[in-house]
Amino acid sequence: MDRLQAARAELGLAEHQECFYRGHTCDSRALQPTLLRDGRDAWPKEKLQKLETSLFYEFRARARELHPLRPTGWDYLGYMRHHGLPTRLLDWTESLSAALYFALRSEPDGPVGEPCLWLLNPYRLNQGELVAPEDLGWNEKKQMYYDYHELLLEPDYINWESPVAIYPMQRSPRMAAQRGWFTIHGRDPRPLDLIGRVHDECLRSVKLGGAADVARELLRMMGIDKYLLFPDLDSLAATLMTRYELQ
Repeated sequence: MDRLQAARAELGLAEHQECFYRGHTCDSRALQPTLLRDGRDAWPKEKLQKLETSLFYEFRARARELHPLRPTGWDYLGYMRHHGLPTRLLDWTESLSAALYFALRSEPDGPVGEPCLWLLNPYRLNQGELVAPEDLGWNEKKQMYYDYHELLLEPDYINWESPVAIYPMQRSPRMAAQRGWFTIHGRDPRPLDLIGRVHDECLRSVKLGGAADVARELLRMMGIDKYLLFPDLDSLAATLMTRYELQ
């Protein structure tokens, strides 16, 4: 807690300002959204745009559970991220306990390293206030706002350069349970921690080290488990399997 408080102080966060937390099971894992992993950050723009557009439109067409809710394109993008599809969104949370859960969860096939917490000052990242995602769709020439699916069809569909901290409506039950927010990458495909200004001014990393076991016990005592953060029946069953030592 002392190291976390020191990191918050270094980031210059006021008491009323949200700190964005992100838990990594391995401290060497980059802060890069799933769309840009596995070498896709080096793809030509046209190839990446084709993949991103195809994923979005097929998910929107087939996600019949969402159709009665009439989500915006930006809402669909958040649902895609929370259900495992590659997007240019990177998950963050304002809940330290949620970030701890993700840092300490079992990841048998993941990279080897030390669990850590990333802290982000989203106000410094944006050099101002948090941004509603729909504001990113502003088209100066046409004097109108594009929804996300409309941006995907434009030749220069991503018109912001650096990652932006966004403040979307928390329509997804998972997003609400996890108290989640996002950063969204623009034309610069580099991980957040490899962008000089962002790394120096906006980010801090705190390794859990010897505090990991205490943190696990604290989460158990607080009832922070998979079912709390992923409120569906599959997660309930998985939580009970763990509780009764059936796996």
